[in-house]
Amino acid sequence: MNTTETLCISCGTPWTSHKKIISLCAEYAELKRLYAELVLECAAAKDRNVAYRLQALDLSYQIVELQDKVKQQIDGWISMSDDNLPPLNVEVLMYCNKHFCIGGRTINRDLGGWQWSDTDGDAWYNLELNVDHDYKPTHWMKLPESPRN
Repeated sequence: MNTTETLCISCGTPWTSHKKIISLCAEYAELKRLYAELVLECAAAKDRNVAYRLQALDLSYQIVELQDKVKQQIDGWISMSDDNLPPLNVEVLMYCNKHFCIGGRTINRDLGGWQWSDTDGDAWYNLELNVDHDYKPTHWMKLPESPRN
């Protein structure tokens, strides 16, 4: 052992060995700090990944909706929904349970609302008014203009 080396008062070992331990402890503390930062970065990346996936899923639903609307415009058929009903008192071509009919939505003052009816005057099906029949329209299309004389 080198006699010029300073010894630790508590344990009697050379002070240089304590310096190595202190240095290793400082390195260990720095590694723990870097690891904690990495864990936070990974968590943030995971959150971003989840957010991106949710955003991508939402966009895919929007794309499907737009594709349906484009297809309907190309085909001319409009899918029945609360937002896509034909105007009141306008005759349209309707597709009902594998059958076609010409009719539309008309006001029924006795029932206090609108109902479906065909050109023969038969009234049928309105979910809100509980008027029902086997003909449940799923799609509709505007009728072409009539030939002018």
